Amino acid sequence: MFQYSTKASVLEMLDLLLWIFWFILGANSFWFFTQAKKLRPLTLDELVILWKLHKQQTECDAPISKMEPIINTQSYEFVSFKCECDYRYLSKRLITQRDARKLNMFSQIRARKEVISEVARKHIQRQI
Repeated sequence: MFQYSTKASVLEMLDLLLWIFWFILGANSFWFFTQAKKLRPLTLDELVILWKLHKQQTECDAPISKMEPIINTQSYEFVSFKCECDYRYLSKRLITQRDARKLNMFSQIRARKEVISEVARKHIQRQI
C-alpha cells in the first residue's frame, strides 16, 4: 500500500510538470507571434511617405532636409527618422511579418539596398 501511494504521487507530479511545460510553451508561442518585434529597414519611398504623413498629422513646419535619418549600424540601412519637433518614427515590425519588398515583384531590391547603403555610409562618415 505504501508503494502504491508513492507511485501515485510520482504520476501526479509528472502530470503537473507536463501541464506546466505545455503552459510555458503556449505562453512563449503567444508572445512570439504577437509581441516579438525586429527592426526592419525603410525604403526611400516609405521614408518620404512617412515624412509626409507626419507633416500632415502634426502640422510640422520642418522641411525634409531637416529630417535626421537613423541608421542601423549593423546593416547600414535606414530604420527610422527623427524630426526637429522631437517626433521619432521607429520601424519595428513583428518577427513573423513578411517583408513587403520581397513580395513586390516590381521593386528593384538590390539597387535600392546599394543606394541606401551608400547614403548611409556617407552619412556615418560625415558624423565621424
